[in-house]
Amino acid sequence: MLVNIQNSENPRVSIIIISSIRRDLLLPCLRSLEEFGPTDIAYEVIVVLNEVAKDAEATLNKVAPGIIVCRSEFNLGFAGANNRGRALCRGEYMVTLNDDVEIESGWLEALVRCADARPEAGAVGGMVLHFDGRLQNAGMVVWQDAITSPPWVGEAPPPATFDRVRAVDYCGTNSLLVRSNAWDRLGGLDERYFPLYYTDVDFCMALREIGLVTLFQPAARVRHHRGASTTSHFKPFISARNRGLFMEKWGDKLEEYEPPDRGSSAGVERAVARAERMAELVTQSSCNRVPDGFIPIELNLQEQERRQLERAYIVQREYAKHLEAMLDAKHANTTLFPAAWRSKVPFVINDRVSCFRLLSGFSHPEAWGVWTVGARAEFMIQLPQNRDIDLVARFEVVAFVPHDKPTLSVDISVNGRQPSKWLFNMDHPEGLEPTEITLPARITRNQHVVFALDIDSPRSPADCRVSEDGRQLGVGFKALTLIPSGKSA
Repeated sequence: MLVNIQNSENPRVSIIIISSIRRDLLLPCLRSLEEFGPTDIAYEVIVVLNEVAKDAEATLNKVAPGIIVCRSEFNLGFAGANNRGRALCRGEYMVTLNDDVEIESGWLEALVRCADARPEAGAVGGMVLHFDGRLQNAGMVVWQDAITSPPWVGEAPPPATFDRVRAVDYCGTNSLLVRSNAWDRLGGLDERYFPLYYTDVDFCMALREIGLVTLFQPAARVRHHRGASTTSHFKPFISARNRGLFMEKWGDKLEEYEPPDRGSSAGVERAVARAERMAELVTQSSCNRVPDGFIPIELNLQEQERRQLERAYIVQREYAKHLEAMLDAKHANTTLFPAAWRSKVPFVINDRVSCFRLLSGFSHPEAWGVWTVGARAEFMIQLPQNRDIDLVARFEVVAFVPHDKPTLSVDISVNGRQPSKWLFNMDHPEGLEPTEITLPARITRNQHVVFALDIDSPRSPADCRVSEDGRQLGVGFKALTLIPSGKSA
């Protein structure tokens, strides 16, 4: 069924939606705009498909022909994707809207009405609810240690508790209206916060530096699938990492904020009042108007992709070290492997870490593996053990089976011994065939374990890009389980 959204020829508001083409999220978001989009405000919708194949863009254009769709086959991060979307905007206001959000009636009207009435507002955010109606966000508090929290302690109060427009430290970019000329004056979102988290905190802090405030408008309500954009393992890592970047950038300004007292109702009340006082000072000391005429920064798309690929590689390496440190800590006091040790730490080849990909899109970082490169590849892993031990190595392997071949033959060996041949049959309609292979292995003390794959016809599917250094992808490990099969030597 088509999504009947027709972009205005002269939009006053440009809505940017970043999506990795999870149709279970994006389509309901678009349908909520179809149902509750205003009839008295001219607007346009721009969807930026982040790290998706070409056919996803064509599919969305068929489903929602009245909107603008652009695509990057690389992960630009949340900031980079929004900056790319900005280059297509024509409205005096921009709205960043997550694909895991559904709007309620009157949402956009309330945001625009507030911005029109309050020239000191560089950004206006709304009330964010869970889908069961519980309060999720009503403007956020920033503390001196750069940790953020909601304006309450403990369980969220009823949404009606926050019933007035007020100045806040920041509102989330899952639903945030911004003056386009203010966005341009700041140069958009800071792409160093890759791939997500702290972009909104940083942006609202930067608005304050140019004499503008961030307002919370309770009448602009959305419902949000919290956590749909990442996973429980990756979120604390990347949040802590980007918080460090934020503190490096704004450490001197954070001295003006409240010392951490997030568990105290009185402390939270002081922080909320401080945000309003700071906004009053900003309002009194500035003309509250960004000069007209700022022109959007012209993005060099190839250069942006190159920068973000470099950032992706750095984040992957840092996350790998983070997981390895957690693993080392877990096994620091053990002399043997636990009953079963399942590795989802990225495999490393030639000092590179590569993303494991499915045809349906990006697999979250804790599912990273490495694809083979060429007809033979060896993967070396340092195992967390300090004794000789007999193991059973169980692989979860995937292969892209060429469409012009019925099978793909793969030999797998551990430390050069006991190869096992496996035939991947062309049974999967998309050419992706998972399997499990179990091999015995003898691992000596502190030995590196080398898993070798020999492939008779490496090839990547047409809609899966090659590795970052240009080599074709064919077969790869998705996960590895190591199980002790005997007593240690």
